[in-house]
Parts: sequence; C-alpha cells; structure tokens
Amino acid sequence: NTQTFFNRLITMDYHHHIDRLHHHYTHYKTHINHHIEPYISKLDLLDILIIWTLSLLVGIYIFRKLARLIKTFRQDGVIFTLKETAFRYAKKIPAVRRKIDNELSGLVKQLDEEIKSVRKDRITSIPQQGFSAAKITERISSWQKRDEIKRNSKQATGCSYIRDEEEIADLIQEQSKGYFYANSIHFEVYPSVC
Repeated sequence: NTQTFFNRLITMDYHHHIDRLHHHYTHYKTHINHHIEPYISKLDLLDILIIWTLSLLVGIYIFRKLARLIKTFRQDGVIFTLKETAFRYAKKIPAVRRKIDNELSGLVKQLDEEIKSVRKDRITSIPQQGFSAAKITERISSWQKRDEIKRNSKQATGCSYIRDEEEIADLIQEQSKGYFYANSIHFEVYPSVC
C-alpha cells in the first residue's frame, strides 16, 4: 500500500495543480492591484520605499511581540500569563492605583508601628554627643539579651542559626572579623562576601 501510494505520488500530473495555483495567484494579484493602483500611481519611488520599510519594521515588531508572547505562554502557562498581563494593565487604572497605594502605605505604617513596639529605645536621629564605648557595649548587650528571649520563645522559625556547637560559633566570629568593613551591596568590590 505504501509503495503504491508513493508510486502514484511520483507519477501524478502536477501541471493541473500548478495551473490552478497560478490562476488563483493571478486572480488575487489582479484584484489587489485594482484596489491599490489608484494610490500607488500617486506615489513616487521614495514614497513606496518608505512605506515598505515602515511596513517591514512594523511587521518585525509585531512578530517579535508574538514570539515573546508565545515563549511566555510556553514557560509560564496561558492562565498565569493572562492574569499577570491583566494585573499589570489594571494597575494603570487610577482607581486601582490609588487602592494599591493606600494598601501599601497602610502596610508600611503597620510595619513601622510593629517595629516601634519592639524597639522602644530606637535612635531616630544622630545625637549631639556620641556614646562611649562602654555605653555602646551595654546597649548592644541589652538588645542581644532581648533578642535571645524572643528567639528562644519558639514563636519564630528560620530566624537564627544553631549556636550549640562552640567550634562553629568560633569559626563564624573569626571569619566575620575579616569582613567587618566589607559592603555586600558593592559586590564588584567585595566579591568574596557574595
């Protein structure tokens, strides 16, 4: 059966099909030319070149957008991508933008109040007279004791490293000294911190 199919395919007369395709091509070409000829006849060569160039650039832009959209659909799924796009455009609506800003400012205010309730003795401005080393040590020690009580209350997870092993604690303290003045924000200057 397969051999017969391929034999028929090879011996088939394609001229009839090619003639039909040529007929359709000529028909549509004539039809399109009939509609655009009045406009093209008014344009010179430079105008036509500019129009085709702009059309090509717009076509490339649309193709790239569609390719990016298809890639995103494949990576994230259609539903997630549609939701994300809808949310991104919804955020541009003034009423939605105001609602988001209000919620965000309320959240920031709530977070600030929680921080204030935990740190009653926080410093909000640079004092005129600096603290002595003893005063700084005393303050930090009291803060560490307060933190230890909260950390050991077992009401928080993932907020501290295990400190039972003395060797690990000594290693961390010793290695931290080498990075005391390092700034991890500037990873290009301090790549070993990152």
